[in-house]
Amino acid sequence: MTVGKLPPVRSITDERNAAVKRVSAWNKANRVGAAIAVRILKHGPEYRTTTRSIAWVSGTTAFIMIEGRAGGWDLGFVRALETGERLPPLPPKGQVAPSDKAPTSDGGPRGAA
Repeated sequence: MTVGKLPPVRSITDERNAAVKRVSAWNKANRVGAAIAVRILKHGPEYRTTTRSIAWVSGTTAFIMIEGRAGGWDLGFVRALETGERLPPLPPKGQVAPSDKAPTSDGGPRGAA
């Protein structure tokens, strides 16, 4: 029986180092109060808001605080806005656009008829 070659395993240290590099690059390029695009759900639409903090690492994840939401926001859901780029504003907490609702098992948004 032949066993295929397994992909390299990333250690927690590797993941943390990658997050530290990402945070360093973000903080170097973006100031507190920077205009950003943020997603509420991984594949949902983007909304416009601003940052409230520098980015930081906790465990192996990069976080940042954003206007309109409490606590740290995964930096993977955030990007800096390009000059002149227009997006709708981040809706108030609890008010979610239909496209932001979690999909059902059939792939449609929850609450869809």
